Amino acid sequence: FPYTTLFRSLDIRGKAASAGSQISLLPASKNVILGEEFIISVSLNSGQDKVSAVDLKISYDPTAVVLSDFSIKDPLPHTLSPYKDNVQSGIISLVLAANPGKPFSGNGIIGTFK
Repeated sequence: FPYTTLFRSLDIRGKAASAGSQISLLPASKNVILGEEFIISVSLNSGQDKVSAVDLKISYDPTAVVLSDFSIKDPLPHTLSPYKDNVQSGIISLVLAANPGKPFSGNGIIGTFK
């Protein structure tokens, strides 16, 4: 079944959302076999902006997907709010931040779900 239907929304808040930065899940779609493990990357394209932090809120169908791990990647290597996965409601929340005084600009993978 395709996992694109399992992730219901990706909520981008604050300055990053209004200034043209874009967050996406990669790959955009993938067919998987029931029980198969797969990786989803969270990609950030800052556009013309410099991004100091990202407030991620992702909703998914908890009856179809089990998320076992989230790995933070280099562009935003710090957590300001720890990873929370509310399995009952299917909402993941996390706030990631750049190194102090070194905002991120460009394209990069900020984390991966497994």
